[in-house]
Amino acid sequence: MNAGWTDGQVAVYCLRPDRYLVHGAAGTDDALEARVVSALPAGQLLTVTNITHGRTEIQLVGAQCVALLSRLCALNFAAREFPNLCAKQTSVAKISQVVVRCDEEVQPAYTLIGARSLGQYLWAALLAAGAEFGAFPAASTNEH
Repeated sequence: MNAGWTDGQVAVYCLRPDRYLVHGAAGTDDALEARVVSALPAGQLLTVTNITHGRTEIQLVGAQCVALLSRLCALNFAAREFPNLCAKQTSVAKISQVVVRCDEEVQPAYTLIGARSLGQYLWAALLAAGAEFGAFPAASTNEH
């Protein structure tokens, strides 16, 4: 399973046995990389690739987000198959995304992480697929 871990500031998700996504707050990438490297047992090899500036994130929150995502990808969103703090790589609206389940208290929530160059396309696809569910943009941040 692609279970994750978080301490509230940093989250680590296993995408496959040899690939992890380490996620932290904006502007913490150097400190985060140092923290990951220092946690490695002596003699172990690690490659860290900072993909911060090439990615965009879109978060979906609410009771209908599973129905909306099910229109655009083939993941099984059942709690047993995709529990909270789980991440999976898949195709959403025909583009590669990492989908992270990150529930907001009792509300189901999913964060989509993918290529920044396709962010506008994905945003439009999500709004179109969510129209019948009343999907709307709640907030926007643009961090550089």
